[in-house]
Amino acid sequence: VCFERMVVPIIRYTPCGHVFVEPRWAGGLMRSFKQHLYGAFGIPVAPAPLRTITYLHRAQNRRITNRDEVLQMLSTFGFQVSLLETEKDKPFPDQVRDLSTTGVLVTTHGANCVNGMFLPDGAVLLEAHLHPFWIPCYWGQFLAKVGVSYLRWCHQTDACALRDWPTAYPRDDAVVDVEKLKAVVARAVHMVKE
Repeated sequence: VCFERMVVPIIRYTPCGHVFVEPRWAGGLMRSFKQHLYGAFGIPVAPAPLRTITYLHRAQNRRITNRDEVLQMLSTFGFQVSLLETEKDKPFPDQVRDLSTTGVLVTTHGANCVNGMFLPDGAVLLEAHLHPFWIPCYWGQFLAKVGVSYLRWCHQTDACALRDWPTAYPRDDAVVDVEKLKAVVARAVHMVKE
């Protein structure tokens, strides 16, 4: 989701270069923003049961290259599966509508995770790290403030290591182990609050 000429300052850079969301005020602001958009776009605040898994596919890098296998695996949970591609010219209101009925949003690490703020209360964002490091407060604190649960999964190892931000962040695409991802998706599905 992109805006022209809009700045929403929710991310702060610390002297050591780590990035995190400022939770003291960001949650209230983003929750209000989500509620405003839902109202403006005619989206019910309490939608039907959250029975959709949405896979948000990145446009240029850090993509899961075996996407079709992942989509097939997602269909085994008895939820409707939706594919949202960031490179498509889909109107912003339609993107918010799609996300407003999502129970689980699966995506790879990156700025596209900010779309989690448009998920309904009780939904879960599952962030797949394609490289073995993570910053612990990157999205989890923020999403908790807007009523969304957060899971992270590292495809290269069983647990991502907390490491200093690399000089050059890897942007490589990857083939993921679908069975390992399936176990984490099962946790996410179980976490959805209806």
